Amino acid sequence: MPRTISELFMDLSSTQELVLRILSFLEREEDQSHVPLAFRSDNSPKFFPRYATISRDWQYAVERETFSSFTVKSSELDLFSRTFAPAHRRAALGTLTYETVLPRYDDEASGRFENAGDKEANDLAFSEAIHGLFAVLKSWEESLLQTQPQTQPRPLKLSFHSVYSPSDISRRGAEVCDLKRQEFELGKRKFLREHRYEHSVIRLQRWGELPTLSRVNDFRAMVHWDRVVEPRSIVRVASKFPSLEVIEWVLSDDEKKDAKLRQQLRSDFARSLDFIPQSKLKSFTLEYYNNAPLNHHFIQSNAQRSASELDELSVALNKLSQSPNLGCIFLTGPIAISPDLYQPPPPPTPTSAWQKLEEFHLTFNICTPSGEWYFERDPNAASNDDDESEKDDVDDGNSEPDSDSTSTSGEDSSPNSNPSISTNHSYHPRTHDRQTGMYPISTFRRYPATGKILALLQAFATATAHMPALRRAGLKAGLPPHLAQFEVLFLRRGEVHSLDSEVDEGLGIELVRRRPRLYFQTGRWRADEDGEAFDRMLDVFRRLQVVHATARKAHGEADELLIKFFEW
Repeated sequence: MPRTISELFMDLSSTQELVLRILSFLEREEDQSHVPLAFRSDNSPKFFPRYATISRDWQYAVERETFSSFTVKSSELDLFSRTFAPAHRRAALGTLTYETVLPRYDDEASGRFENAGDKEANDLAFSEAIHGLFAVLKSWEESLLQTQPQTQPRPLKLSFHSVYSPSDISRRGAEVCDLKRQEFELGKRKFLREHRYEHSVIRLQRWGELPTLSRVNDFRAMVHWDRVVEPRSIVRVASKFPSLEVIEWVLSDDEKKDAKLRQQLRSDFARSLDFIPQSKLKSFTLEYYNNAPLNHHFIQSNAQRSASELDELSVALNKLSQSPNLGCIFLTGPIAISPDLYQPPPPPTPTSAWQKLEEFHLTFNICTPSGEWYFERDPNAASNDDDESEKDDVDDGNSEPDSDSTSTSGEDSSPNSNPSISTNHSYHPRTHDRQTGMYPISTFRRYPATGKILALLQAFATATAHMPALRRAGLKAGLPPHLAQFEVLFLRRGEVHSLDSEVDEGLGIELVRRRPRLYFQTGRWRADEDGEAFDRMLDVFRRLQVVHATARKAHGEADELLIKFFEW
């Protein structure tokens, strides 16, 4: 029988709970269910905030929802602070998205690359924005120490969404962009678009002065697109969050002309990762963006700053992956990585290493950190059968070198390596693409270079044998899907995956899922030319099942590793 109103609310211990229950039945906004999807408005009347005027209890209940998520620009920080002056609003905030606004610049400046003064001004503006935000949030923490129950604060998810200047072309609209392009074509002005700042890196100053913020347990950062923020600076911000449980970052590793700058950024990032508070960290996601050359003849510069053969970043991420409470780690970009990522801890193995890790997924760049390639031309294909190429035409009179930076590679005099670049303020797209390996397009590397791939796979297999809680782990190459596919996926028994339905072993799909599985989507490649090494790698996965053994044998369930190869 339906419950009466009195029965429905009899177990509520406070007026606040009663109001929250009533609010759960009320309309939030105008009903548009009768309106076709294409004609529905995002600006329909919002009914929910009106209920806040009924009483103080209703205001607290309503604003706990309406102020739960907020986006603010650094230029609006004072207004943000005044808006959240009431303690119950501060406590209600659960998601804060922060946008950093840099200084404006005039049209003349848009025709030249950023100089040292511009970069210093941007660093200062970014630093003041971060320090200002921290000051506001710290004052909240101190004021909320003595509060009523209705103002107990939620954990805070903090997201750095973008860093930009209002003068950046991406912020000025399509009409302005078109007008400036026309003036450029008529010779009336120089016009560099986003290339004006493509080799500028924004850095946080005085980071040691930032206070700790115990309320932040989730930190997101997407600072690779409008403007690039130094990855180490993002880590330094994270170091101030002792309660950190979740990290999701999208950062840039895409500096292509200045090899020394890329080396420095990767090395500084790697060495700073130790500063991340790890005692409560449960999930770590890093998209470390690097766009591999589309000219597969191109010789990439070495991104490793250290003279050692070890890749500093791979080693640092390996150490981070062993955080005591980490449950899942996702690395993509695709990220330039080496087998050092999977190096198990030296004996005696610490009992805390990887003990709680349930998922470990990697999408790796087809270029190694040292500048070599994980893939090669298919030896079974004709020289031009799999070569998608684009005609290397002329530059329409713009054949002089670009001037947006000075290459410091100096490692190879090959015409395919990075040349020196002059210093006038001009930009020529086709020349730039040649110098960075993006033109001419010649994408023939689709077949695994067996030695390098096997080293990565064997390290991957060895690491999984030290992960007793592992449910699934994947290793995938960042290849364009229309060219090729390379993915290895391990699934513990009971895990569900779409590929299970394609396994034809004379078993039903439920029996398939009762077995641990190792799926290869590697095309024709099976390391036939190095069969012994490949078999050793498979044996590691088979031994992994001993680590995972439970009471399943008592139930008569099969536990033999199922290995399946898929053609793309």
